[in-house]
Amino acid sequence: MSESKGVLFVPYKDTLGLLNIEDALHICEQVYAMHARGSVVLSNPPSFKLDVADGFNNHWHVKSVFLKDIPATGVRIYNYFDDGARNTVGGLGCTRYIVLSDPHSGEPVAIVDEH
Repeated sequence: MSESKGVLFVPYKDTLGLLNIEDALHICEQVYAMHARGSVVLSNPPSFKLDVADGFNNHWHVKSVFLKDIPATGVRIYNYFDDGARNTVGGLGCTRYIVLSDPHSGEPVAIVDEH
């Protein structure tokens, strides 16, 4: 068993300076190429949703993926409030994290605040 290096947490403000637009587009192109090669494995079903209404107006969306070429597994969790008058979608007042793991060991690698 390998010794864990710990989990890297990347807060929102740190994510702002990680990639410029050119870098982000290059990564998108790489992922589309992975899709074309069939090396992207999506969860089944591809998205899980939980709508907690009845006075709570709380909504969860969960997606996961395995990128064979990297290799990495990840889960995106997204939670927001929407009561028809107030909606936190896309704002800093909602939960938005990506959790990455090593598919060889299952060990956590990083938690990224995706705002």
